[in-house]
Amino acid sequence: MNLATIISRIFDPIVVFSIAIIAVAVQSGMSGGSLFYFLTTFVLLVIVPPATLLFWAVKTKRVTDVDVSNRAQRVRVLLVFGLFLFIDYFVIKSFGNIALETLFVLFILWFLGFFIITLFWKISGHLAGLTFVLGLLIEWQGSMMLPLFFLIPLVAWARVVTKNHTIMQVIAGVLYSLFMLYLFKNFR
Repeated sequence: MNLATIISRIFDPIVVFSIAIIAVAVQSGMSGGSLFYFLTTFVLLVIVPPATLLFWAVKTKRVTDVDVSNRAQRVRVLLVFGLFLFIDYFVIKSFGNIALETLFVLFILWFLGFFIITLFWKISGHLAGLTFVLGLLIEWQGSMMLPLFFLIPLVAWARVVTKNHTIMQVIAGVLYSLFMLYLFKNFR
């Protein structure tokens, strides 16, 4: 496995969004047993089912690869992930944590826009997800998180080198999430 592939796996949207959710859980005051219970539930009910389904789809050749490079296949996979996302919202809501619930609503709205774009064009989900999460972290934690933006060109390089996206597709992923962050910040 080469460096670009390793970077792509580390910054997979499922990983990036999971880190954001865990950060918000901790920041919102969850600790000890409640944090452990949340993390266990989150992994078992939110992460494992869609990840298992994706790996099964690759193994049975229903999709070509884990990155779902084929746009038509990506639309079908995103439909299933969208269903999981709506179910997951109720799992998250059951914890009664308004910060987590708000974050999940933002994820759902972001996902809907990403899905609509994917119906017509394949932009980079890795870059869109990373940009969105970094933007939220900067919004919540302040400018001390700005150095994390160096990750965007790193992941963009990895996605182009692995031939998963063109330069325009990675730029479009970044621009999409910057636009969504702008909307969320200015129209809440």
